[in-house]
Amino acid sequence: MIRTFVGRKKELGFLEKEFAQNRKSFIVVYGRRRIGKTELIRKFLRHKPHIYFLVSQEPTNIQLERFIKKIAVFSGERVPKISDWEDAISYIGEKLKEKKIILAIDEFTYLIDSNKSIPSYFQKLNDEYLNDSKSMLILLGSSISMMESDVLGHKSPLYGRRTGQIDLAPFDFETIGMMITTNIKERIITNAVFGNIPMYLSFFDNNLSIEENILMHILDKNSFLYKEPEFILKQELREPSKYLAILFAIAHGNTKLTDISNKTGIPSGTLSKYTEQLIKIRLVYKETPVTERNKKTKKSLYFISDGLFYFWFKFIEPNLSDVEDNPKHFLKSIIVPDLPSFVSKTFENVCKEFVKKNLDYGSVGRWWYKGEEIDIIGLNKQNNKILFAECKWQDDVDGIELLRKLKEKASKVIWGPRNRKEEFIIFTRSFSKKNNEARFYSLKEIGRFFKSHQSPCI
Repeated sequence: MIRTFVGRKKELGFLEKEFAQNRKSFIVVYGRRRIGKTELIRKFLRHKPHIYFLVSQEPTNIQLERFIKKIAVFSGERVPKISDWEDAISYIGEKLKEKKIILAIDEFTYLIDSNKSIPSYFQKLNDEYLNDSKSMLILLGSSISMMESDVLGHKSPLYGRRTGQIDLAPFDFETIGMMITTNIKERIITNAVFGNIPMYLSFFDNNLSIEENILMHILDKNSFLYKEPEFILKQELREPSKYLAILFAIAHGNTKLTDISNKTGIPSGTLSKYTEQLIKIRLVYKETPVTERNKKTKKSLYFISDGLFYFWFKFIEPNLSDVEDNPKHFLKSIIVPDLPSFVSKTFENVCKEFVKKNLDYGSVGRWWYKGEEIDIIGLNKQNNKILFAECKWQDDVDGIELLRKLKEKASKVIWGPRNRKEEFIIFTRSFSKKNNEARFYSLKEIGRFFKSHQSPCI
């Protein structure tokens, strides 16, 4: 596994700025599991006076004992006899007032699970002790719904007391390039298979081929990633079987609610409850046509957010016995032939990131209507500019013919005034033909852009 810490420059800068303030600081850090919350905070805490406490799923009295011991060890004191959380808060509160300290509590929601009064106790810590100090409190959590309701929500005792929050997102493609040092084509395939989650990407070995990495780190039944999606669903959700069925349906092309309902047998009236929960824990995202004004439209489509989950539900989940029986044969006969079509969606996302970072368009997304689709449309409302882009994960593409078809579809897109300014882009692996009527970007140009924008490892 790659151990070098990469990315998160913006988040680290924010934490450093907060710590430098001549006042108290209360930061909430949350995001889905494996996203890198702990690594971010450990990086920030280095060389600073701090108490880091990782909460485990244990009874509240054991959690309390471990917490008190952690504080006493930091202070160089004998462990006091404290039997309740109210006294524990007073104990740590006095320490925070004595000198500038960072108190970071990881997996804070486990504390709430074992004792529903925990948010009230930490309200007291903030109001009676932290406010009179220059110390810093950081609460981390992987249960996004609990962090948003029990810590950040308006009904929480802690509501309105934070000085900042970090909703940690998956890596973008630019940052992935700091971990995956292969050429641009292999990097896109790796992104498609291993996704954008830092921990999953950390398993990728740059000295092995993509096929070797898949075989070693995903298809091996003893590997960490082999049953990771199933493990996450069972840990995060009730009725995991229904969520498994929904993700399977989406992975196999059922992206409309009606199609998901037909495939899973879950009534459409209750299906949205499950899809909204998958969106909330960042495993699924909902997409509407970028030109659509009504975001509650029934035109919405659903996609799996993470590449590894998509890969697992597409190839592994329906073929577990074949994978375990002969993983090498399964890789060669089932996965490799289907990889080009599987990677195409990731290539589209990479091109979308290219547009967002390289061109002046405020809204960027897909468009579809009555069987017609355009991979990328960019909207610049101020200048009445609209971008149309097509993405083909193929070599030797006739760019002129693809541009002709794109212009034909573009004429059906209703947006802006009649004299709108139109721009066209074709993205492919390589071209056999192109002209001067549009921008044509091959993998070579795309790779050059992302390479020039990469920051060094931290």
